[in-house]
Formats: sequence, structure tokens, C-alpha cells
Amino acid sequence: MSKTTEQIKQIVALGGNVNIDGSSKTTEQLKQIALVALKSGTTLTIRNAGGKTTEQLKQIAVLLPNKITFEI
Repeated sequence: MSKTTEQIKQIVALGGNVNIDGSSKTTEQLKQIALVALKSGTTLTIRNAGGKTTEQLKQIAVLLPNKITFEI
């Protein structure tokens, strides 16, 4: 079952590392999740990131340096 952005943010806020399908979330939603991950010290993996532009991926990456993986 797919989780909403708010549900994912709640999981990440509690320390959960997550692996998200990038094609199911907007860039803005992914940025929101990355900011929560930064605060909680967790990592984020974004699968199917090839559908996002390089600029979009850079916008997400800068929010969570060294703790984000893009599967392209």
C-alpha cells in the first residue's frame, strides 16, 4: 500500500530510513521529506529518479547532503 507524503514524513521523523519511488512524488514532496530526514538524521533513497530533471535532483540533494541516494 502506498503511503502519503505526510505518512512518510511521520515515519522519517521517528528515525525511519525510507526508500521512495520518485515517480510517485512531486519534487516539492520529495524536498519536504528530505528536510524531515535532515532533522532526524535518517537516509533517503529515491528509486526511479530518472524521470526528474538534473536540476530537480540537485534541489533535493542539497537538502540532505551525503544521506541521499538516487537510483537513476
